[in-house]
Amino acid sequence: MENCMICSDWINGLGRINDGTIQCCVTSPPYFQMRDYGVQGQIGLEATVEEYIEKLGHGFDLVKQKLTKTGMLFVNIADSRNWRGVNRQGKCSKVVEMSKYKLRDHGFKRQRTQGYREGELIPVASRLVTRLREANWFYVSEIIWMKKNARCENTSSRPWNISEKILVFSKQRETSLDMTRISRDFRGNVWVIAASKSDADHPAPFPILIPQLCIDASTNCGDTILDPFAGSGTTARAAIMKGRAFIGIELNRSYEKMWSSLPLVKIA
Repeated sequence: MENCMICSDWINGLGRINDGTIQCCVTSPPYFQMRDYGVQGQIGLEATVEEYIEKLGHGFDLVKQKLTKTGMLFVNIADSRNWRGVNRQGKCSKVVEMSKYKLRDHGFKRQRTQGYREGELIPVASRLVTRLREANWFYVSEIIWMKKNARCENTSSRPWNISEKILVFSKQRETSLDMTRISRDFRGNVWVIAASKSDADHPAPFPILIPQLCIDASTNCGDTILDPFAGSGTTARAAIMKGRAFIGIELNRSYEKMWSSLPLVKIA
């Protein structure tokens, strides 16, 4: 199975991929209580950060089974702030950013995450690192993605959030990672890359340069790349441009038109 997009939730989709066939997984799961994508079975609107981390951990444990012995995992993720916690009370047909100003109009009831005070930062990334290390993933590095075109936040009481994290894991200490394959500008653990602009089709695409760098640094031509949260197909485009095979998984059928032009077989 290669060069395909599996239209499914990631747990069932991963069950359709043979073990030991993926060289690199590059993905960006929905962030904790940041957005409602309007699709049943989505990740990110869990009532607690513990539930969210456990769901991610379970899925990435399945990803680990699909990797080769020297396979790599790159996870783009961000921390959350504790005024965005919500419990869903109604149905929303479109993507809604989980700001505290938009909840009432879309049938949501605010609920702060237990253990964190109002406005406090929830260290989602570090909690995911702990969960994956407990599952015997080898924690290779944390890359800081510095957004050189980050928008200003409407606050003076804390530093503006202008970065996200790319967590790098492997199945074992011996990996396929070789940073000399990429530009010296990106061999450190801070990558300065402009963020992609949100649009009506996808509110949170990541720039194609991120998966391109991850793919170049950890794979060879012909290797298979996986993205279990394929979204608009950014990782798919990067893989195809680099001469790699690709397997994607995407729950939200509304993104199908965004990758329909790619040479991918859709699997229902």
